[in-house]
Amino acid sequence: MTGLTPSQDAQQKPAVKTSISEIRKMNLKGISEKKDPQIYIDHIFETADEIDELIGEMGFEEFLKDIAVKKAVVCNLMIIGEAAGCIDQETRAKYHDVKWSKIVGMRNKLIHEYFGIDYEAVWGAVRTHLPELKQQLKKTRR
Repeated sequence: MTGLTPSQDAQQKPAVKTSISEIRKMNLKGISEKKDPQIYIDHIFETADEIDELIGEMGFEEFLKDIAVKKAVVCNLMIIGEAAGCIDQETRAKYHDVKWSKIVGMRNKLIHEYFGIDYEAVWGAVRTHLPELKQQLKKTRR
């Protein structure tokens, strides 16, 4: 609260005159630039390492009880899926053993079904599939 009346407050704030189309153009500037897929691969690898650090030697029951770790792991899996979705088709074909579409699919499930997250599936992903993914990504690193 500023302590001012709404009309006084409005007088002190500069009017923002940015159209929706201008905002869209600003947001799309970075999207149109093609990035080196290695940037995304490195980001996936680093994020997978973060998940490993978060869960350490934790067991499933401990994982279920630790809300902060659960949320951080889910968030990092979303980040991995988002980065995987940015990998171009040429790179996906080159590293065809990586299950790119499944990684993106998991991200989509986590984002769109956040009220009903299957933590057993999350646990399976981080304990089984994440180590496999890291092994596959090691082949791509320069």
